[in-house]
Formats: sequence, structure tokens, C-alpha cells
Amino acid sequence: MLAKLLSSTGFTVGTTFIGGALAVIFGTWLPLMTAVLILQGADILTGVLVGRKKKEISSTPFFDGLKKKVGMWILVILANVLDTTFLGGVPVLKSAVCTFLLAGEGLSLIENVGLLGAPIPPFITDYLEKLRDDSAISVDASQLNTKENKGEDA
Repeated sequence: MLAKLLSSTGFTVGTTFIGGALAVIFGTWLPLMTAVLILQGADILTGVLVGRKKKEISSTPFFDGLKKKVGMWILVILANVLDTTFLGGVPVLKSAVCTFLLAGEGLSLIENVGLLGAPIPPFITDYLEKLRDDSAISVDASQLNTKENKGEDA
């Protein structure tokens, strides 16, 4: 039954459409994006464990955290759109956003692991804080590939 479903044309067209849409939305999948996804999963898991340890498990903070993580991926999509539109598809902004998110997720994960009682080496926290601070890049608008910068009418 499953083999018949997987070989059906409708399933193939549907998965191709979804895969293509995701490729357009997110652009080239970067190892940084995988790292953010892994740390987000670990952060959710450790957050649940901390809530259980404190006997404060509630769906509200859980869903608030999920909404925050969805917002993070919307930032990745925005960065991809900007990279594609203004930087010729080179993932400069997407890499910067992912690096920033990676540092933030890492710090959140360290906080949760610390609350669970695990010792945290200070150099890891220091490194993630520096990474987060250094990943806040600035882009000179005059270098972007826009009509205004080429002297064309908008």
C-alpha cells in the first residue's frame, strides 16, 4: 500500500512542488542552517527538562518558544530574499543571520543545561557571546545592487 502511494504521480508531484517551494524560500541549504535547527531542537528538549525539574511544565511557554523559533526562520527567509535580490544570491546576510541565531540558541542551551545542573566551561559561554556580538554585521546601502544606486528610476 505504501509503495503504491509513494510511486503515484500525485505524491511525486506534491513532494516535488513542496521541495521546490522550500528551495525557493530558503535558498541553498547551509551547514549553519542545519546547526541552528539542531540547536533549536536541543533547546526545546532542555527547556522541557528544565520545566519538568522545576515542576513548572506549561504549554504556554512551550508554544511561546515555538513561535519565537518560527520567527527566527522567518528572519532566515528574509535574509535569503535580500541576498537573492541585492547580493546576487551569495548567502552573506543569511549566513550572518544564521550565525547570530546559532550563538543565541547556543547561549539558551547553555543556560538550560546549567539549570539542569551540568557544569558549563566558561570558554564556551565566552565564545558564544563573542560570536553573537560579532555576527551583527552592517551593510553599506550604497553597495547594494539597486536601481537607485545605478542611477535608474525606481
